[in-house]
Amino acid sequence: MLSILSLVIAQVSVEDSFELMEVPDGFSKRIVATEPLVRDPVSFTISDRGELLVCESARQEQGVEDNRSSSWWLMDDLKLQTLEDRLAMYEKWAGKREGGMAYYSRWDDRLSRLVDADGDGVFESRTEFGPGFNEPLDGTMAGVLDLGGDVWVTNIPHLWRLRDADGDGVAEEREIMHTGFGIRTALRGHDMHGLVLGPDGRLYWSIGDRGYNLIDGEGNEHVSPHTGAAFRCELDGSGLEVFHHGLRNPQELAFDDYGNLFTGDNNSDGGDQARLVYLVEGGETGWDMCYQTLEGENRRGPWNQEGIWKPRHKGQPAWTLPPMMNYTSGPSGMVMYPGQGLPDRYEDHMFLCDFRGSNTSSRIVSFAVQPDGAGYKVVDEHVFIDSVLATDFEFGYDGRMFVLDWGWGWGSKDAGRIYEVSYAEAMDPAADARSLFASGFEGADLPALLRHPDRRVRIRASVLLAKERRATVEFLRLARDTSAPVKHRLHGVWGLGMVGRGEDSRPSLKQLVSLVGDETPEIRAQALRILGDERAEAAVGQMLGALRDASPRVRFYAALGLGRIGKPTAVSSIERMLEENRGEDLYLQHAGVMGLLGCADEDRIAQCMKHRDPSVRLAATLVMRRRADPRLAKMLDDPSPKIVRAAASAISDVPVPEAMPALAESFDRILRASRVGGVHSGPTIRRMINANFRLGEAEGLERLLQAVSAPGVSEAMRREAFAAVSDWVQPSVRDRVIGHVRPIEPPVRDLLVYQAALQKHLPGLLESSPGMSGEIRTLANAYGVRFSDEVNLATLKDTGAPTGWRVLAFGQLVESEDTTVRDNAIALALDDRNRLLRAAAQPAVLDRDAAEGQKLMTKSFRKGSIDVRQRTTAQLAELDSEWSEALLLEGLQAYGNGLPRALEIDVLEAARSRDTDALYEAVEAIEANW
Repeated sequence: MLSILSLVIAQVSVEDSFELMEVPDGFSKRIVATEPLVRDPVSFTISDRGELLVCESARQEQGVEDNRSSSWWLMDDLKLQTLEDRLAMYEKWAGKREGGMAYYSRWDDRLSRLVDADGDGVFESRTEFGPGFNEPLDGTMAGVLDLGGDVWVTNIPHLWRLRDADGDGVAEEREIMHTGFGIRTALRGHDMHGLVLGPDGRLYWSIGDRGYNLIDGEGNEHVSPHTGAAFRCELDGSGLEVFHHGLRNPQELAFDDYGNLFTGDNNSDGGDQARLVYLVEGGETGWDMCYQTLEGENRRGPWNQEGIWKPRHKGQPAWTLPPMMNYTSGPSGMVMYPGQGLPDRYEDHMFLCDFRGSNTSSRIVSFAVQPDGAGYKVVDEHVFIDSVLATDFEFGYDGRMFVLDWGWGWGSKDAGRIYEVSYAEAMDPAADARSLFASGFEGADLPALLRHPDRRVRIRASVLLAKERRATVEFLRLARDTSAPVKHRLHGVWGLGMVGRGEDSRPSLKQLVSLVGDETPEIRAQALRILGDERAEAAVGQMLGALRDASPRVRFYAALGLGRIGKPTAVSSIERMLEENRGEDLYLQHAGVMGLLGCADEDRIAQCMKHRDPSVRLAATLVMRRRADPRLAKMLDDPSPKIVRAAASAISDVPVPEAMPALAESFDRILRASRVGGVHSGPTIRRMINANFRLGEAEGLERLLQAVSAPGVSEAMRREAFAAVSDWVQPSVRDRVIGHVRPIEPPVRDLLVYQAALQKHLPGLLESSPGMSGEIRTLANAYGVRFSDEVNLATLKDTGAPTGWRVLAFGQLVESEDTTVRDNAIALALDDRNRLLRAAAQPAVLDRDAAEGQKLMTKSFRKGSIDVRQRTTAQLAELDSEWSEALLLEGLQAYGNGLPRALEIDVLEAARSRDTDALYEAVEAIEANW
């Protein structure tokens, strides 16, 4: 769809784009770079030297592909587990590409460097800092960050570090820091991006649902080839972690002044909406790339069917964290206000590019967040800059803002513009940080810079100071300075954490423990966060006490920290926190789950499974989901419908094969119920249906057939049960619920058992399920299931019934053992006003009275309506007689000379199906004239 739309969006000139862009009152704008200086810009960053480093992609649909335009390989793509698999898929389908495998390397993605040599604010020259990214497995170059000359670049399948040692604007060094990203093709643009330096001194970045499968430097495996995530690692590449999981396409990440991480995640064009998401350690948002191609009654799978994409609602799955808000349509570039360059209103605000393919519908929005329990909510959302096709937005180190304009449409086209937006009244020369970054902070008073108005200065100063011997003293001094703004004090806390991750961690971690008693809740929370990150066992006592803190954020980080440390003695305290929360704050529930995941072994989880409080039992269920624990089967008997649903979804979706029989058998309780309700929710029943379908046992088929009319099953799930019955003999290789490729063995099931079950149940279902009469009759006809003469006669006489139903009923009636029934059916059909029903009776008349039958069919073939003539032609194809052959020859002779065009294909196909010389020669003569 996007490719089609891009064709109808007209080219927009630089001047028109600039004039269209609307900035707020009091702001100024100007063009600072345009094509050919910048081409196909995806994202950019401000280098330490004040240059612009721009990621440019010329490979959109020219090497970076999309399943929507390459649908032939969809099933292959859904199976991919490794980068080697993807390369093999490309090679398999190379014949579809112009030039074969060379197609993927014809165009380059590149990192360009734009320079303002004369200092007038306009960029006059460019070098290609990092050219030639065009390997077949390469994705879109979509993320860049300069950290003191180390230029980090995200380009599937690698996280790169580039260095320009001689300063000539071209990187001589390229080092792959991590590899294994982008297992699947998925959708174009769902690449790796979002590079940002966290206030904790770590590197963070994101990937879309092209997935990942990698082994880090410490030998740890990180595997999820079907969904997106946010990652983090140290600045030397060590300590790689998956921070938050289950994202669709989180283009960029942004930290606020309090160390919280946010992203904008886009929609699937399936009725869902884009989202603003608060990212937390171990968080799960719930998207899976296999959902993208699920259509029909299960469109987008659980994402739509269970409303995973919506802000918190009653039917929210327990295993996911909902978004803060549905907002924008094409979230791309995202940045937090650094603290200089804007009016006071924008303190604590973020900015997000809403990319929609055209200038007039795209914009840059702004919003702030406020604490909402242990989570956050969005406030003051509004349009900041309107009518600009921005892919990215950045703040310069002097307070100016830069807007990266793609040009128009979605594809690569060698266009691109960069605009400057500024607010003169807020420009503070004293806050200008350009010289600091350009000098590498050489000779700077680093402790003083921890109080700088620009957050980026504070973070970089923290990273540099953490390497010095005086660091612990200086960071502690700031952290304890109650006269300083909290956002400044926090850099003292985070700085102690950076020191704590160094060679001698004991002094700094000891000081962090002391900060857990601070009067300011956010200081306590962040101290606990860092102590948990560092698995500081000396802080376990403080963490246990913090589980009763008045601040939900403090409790949140205490529970997370205990989970990372893994102290079994903490389980009871975590249980108590979960009880007190009562499932009200989903972030506290998540922290409790993470706490139990790290602290509770199998025996202790077994006790949690029997806990008196459903909040604890639910948390235990979610822990077992993450462990794929077969004991999930026991939770199917829980009195809480929410827990049963959580267990059912875990068993079916993860999956947990050992527990699948229990899930299938649990359907019996539903079938005995007298009404819809309780555990009989759609998501639960859908998984029970799936379990019975996948196991393929005769008992399971019986359950599914019973479910079609069970009073305890909703109409939608009755239809799903019948659909599963219809698919029983040759099941799809894709899972019915989530769409993963999970072939069922054997691929073809016992037909005799199936037919017997259909004969047993379908006649009764025809009466008890009138809303599915058509589907039932169609299935019955396909597998030779007979209905009683009484039922068929009633259908035949029902002039309001669909023609197809009446025709099927007639077909069974003329095969009745009762001659009277057969004759009556023929008489009724011939006397009916429905011409197709009359035509359907012709073969039966022919069997009873050859002369009369031939007369009827000849008349229908020559003079009937088009649909009657088509049906009669198909009937003639099934006969083996001279008169029927003569009629078909008559039709062929009229081909192109009186035979209606709508009948030409029918007559040709009927003639081909008859193995006679005369018909064969007539068909050949027609085809010779084509």
